[in-house]
Amino acid sequence: SIAEPGGYMRIFLDTGESGHALIYAYLQQSNPIHKLYAIQILKAFGDVLPEPNHPMGMPESLTFREIEVLRLLAEGCSNRQIAERLILSEGTVKYHVHHLLGKLNVESRTQALARAKELGLI
Repeated sequence: SIAEPGGYMRIFLDTGESGHALIYAYLQQSNPIHKLYAIQILKAFGDVLPEPNHPMGMPESLTFREIEVLRLLAEGCSNRQIAERLILSEGTVKYHVHHLLGKLNVESRTQALARAKELGLI
């Protein structure tokens, strides 16, 4: 409430992942008062969020890492290739893919890519 009138975002962005987690947790509340401001901050972190009136909007925003994984999936990369390019374990890649499928409300990688194209994510 203090930072919004001045449009301050750097105070959150400079804290890194902890600031990101704080804003994301705030948006999970049933009725956040500063919702639009919080969404602006998440977008500044690089999150891709659905437009409020988008008919095919997602229930949850994608994290920066999930967007990276999605783009590599679109390139046709396997879990192993994604892990190598992002310097992650294959288990972590599987974790991100699983969450992507859930957030996009699909059951396969192919469906995820089709849905991401519909939403303009890739």
